[in-house]
Amino acid sequence: MDYRKLFKRCGEGVDIHPDVVIEHPELWEVGDRVTVSKGVYVKGGPAEVRVGSHVTLEPYVFIVGRGRLTISDHVGVFFSNYLSIGGNFIEIGPHTHFAPACSLYGGGGLKIGAHCAFSTHVVLATIWQHWRDTERPIVSYPGDKGPITIEDDCWVAANAVVCGDVTIRSGCVIGANAVVTKDTEPYGFYVGIPATLKERRRT
Repeated sequence: MDYRKLFKRCGEGVDIHPDVVIEHPELWEVGDRVTVSKGVYVKGGPAEVRVGSHVTLEPYVFIVGRGRLTISDHVGVFFSNYLSIGGNFIEIGPHTHFAPACSLYGGGGLKIGAHCAFSTHVVLATIWQHWRDTERPIVSYPGDKGPITIEDDCWVAANAVVCGDVTIRSGCVIGANAVVTKDTEPYGFYVGIPATLKERRRT
């Protein structure tokens, strides 16, 4: 199947591996020099998918859920990333990349700025289990959700978790294994569980 002929819009130099599965290609608008690699699977029908130019989806990226997915120019989504749009949106700014095996949950709304870097196994969790009530099993309660905004020029290191209702301000570095539960200050270096300000990158 030649998905390029099925896309709503398709630019020049688009390369799609033969075993890619996109269940609703008619929703996709794709720029120039885009690569969709082996094993990429897009399940369900996002309401809107816009992929900029010079974007690479590396092998075995999995995208699921309804809503809006926007990937700007010069974005790299590496091996085995998981993107769950969750009926809301995931928006990724230009010149941003994701190392292998990150998990992005857009159910609460996920906005990522330009020139950001995400190391392996980062989790951006705009949804979570409702856990305070104990009258019935935890999985029987509807999940809670809240937005995550990550501004420009941020680095989130390996195995870090960013929780919902959090804004990471421009220039921040989030250390490995940190859990971010509150808004950060610009150009801060945050570490620990919960993440706290260790030092300022700019005075």
